[in-house]
Amino acid sequence: MYSDAQTVKEYTNVGPEDFGFATLDELDAWIEARLTEIKSLIDADRNQDFSDPGPAPEGINRIALEMAGNLITLVQSRRTTPVVQVDDYRVMVNDGKVFTDNIKEALRRWPKETNIRLMRV
Repeated sequence: MYSDAQTVKEYTNVGPEDFGFATLDELDAWIEARLTEIKSLIDADRNQDFSDPGPAPEGINRIALEMAGNLITLVQSRRTTPVVQVDDYRVMVNDGKVFTDNIKEALRRWPKETNIRLMRV
């Protein structure tokens, strides 16, 4: 897993009450599950596991943290934004992107591993 629940909580300033959890342990488990999903997205995009061997580069941890922040912002906005707005104000809806263009650009610093395999006949 890239990043960790404590760092995500500090970065996003969220608590259990923001998601309807009763305890910090429940929030930590939810964040860790999202970080596992984020790791899967990063690994799939780059065709490699940055935590094998050893710890991931700090830049990858930072990208995972930003993705977790995007996800938490998305979840919070979906929980608090009404489906229909009944006044004249323009409603800006979150575009739903966790894997943004800025994150894709930042990941370019780590080249994709090739998936080419040769078979000898």
